[in-house]
Amino acid sequence: MWVPRELEKIAPGTPIRCVYRIEEALEGADVIIMLRVQTERLNDPPLSADDYVLLYQLNAERLQWASRDAIVLHPGPMNRGIEITPEVADGPQSCVLEQVTNGVAVRMAILYLLISGATETDAHPALEAKSRESANATD
Repeated sequence: MWVPRELEKIAPGTPIRCVYRIEEALEGADVIIMLRVQTERLNDPPLSADDYVLLYQLNAERLQWASRDAIVLHPGPMNRGIEITPEVADGPQSCVLEQVTNGVAVRMAILYLLISGATETDAHPALEAKSRESANATD
């Protein structure tokens, strides 16, 4: 299967493998990222929900293929019982709530930087404010 060249640039020297079974993809994984099936965009789904669950759903049995302390991510919103079972989504390895919470803050920060016209070389506004506070405290 063809893999985009851009993926090779993400981690040079790290092999990228293409697999056809979810169990192969999960084998030894430290991080598992599930994505939402966007059923609203599918007029004629190539796969029924039952087939998707059978082939791709992350459940407790499949999670055992991953590293013992692997973390599970899902950006939300989640179709519980389709992409991921509730026991995995709410389980001890799930970081979904933290991911969703932090995702809001990250998107807000990105929007702020875009709107303010900040560049990579600009100092972060919080650091500038802290620097001013330190200068005022020494005066």
